[in-house]
Amino acid sequence: MNELEPGSELDALVAEKVMGESRPTHPPNDWQIKTQADSAGGNWFAGTTGYQNGDEPIWIPCPFSRSIASAWKIIEHDVLLETLHLRHSGQQGEWEASFCAFPGTIGHGQTAPHAICLAALRAIGVTKTAQTRQPAPV
Repeated sequence: MNELEPGSELDALVAEKVMGESRPTHPPNDWQIKTQADSAGGNWFAGTTGYQNGDEPIWIPCPFSRSIASAWKIIEHDVLLETLHLRHSGQQGEWEASFCAFPGTIGHGQTAPHAICLAALRAIGVTKTAQTRQPAPV
């Protein structure tokens, strides 16, 4: 797999392929009364900060590749509810993650969340990166 950097593009790929929730195509029902709303599966959020009253929010993926709390959702997800091996290489300064039930699904990343995302994508058979996809809104 071509390694994606941590960020919205990788987060969107994880939300869609690993967590099984595509980017919502409609505004949340109660977006007008909140400053932030979550999608039905909780893998996307829509914020209204910076928008004038009446504008529709933009759906943004959870920061799976940049937050250990969000990355932990991947580990607890039904598809991957499995033992995770996670280690830090002091010499190279990178993290390595793999899921025991999916041999050969090693992800190497700059951070633990980054490595977890890459290993999860490999575990479910995603071999192509989102390089040709439209970039996710920031």
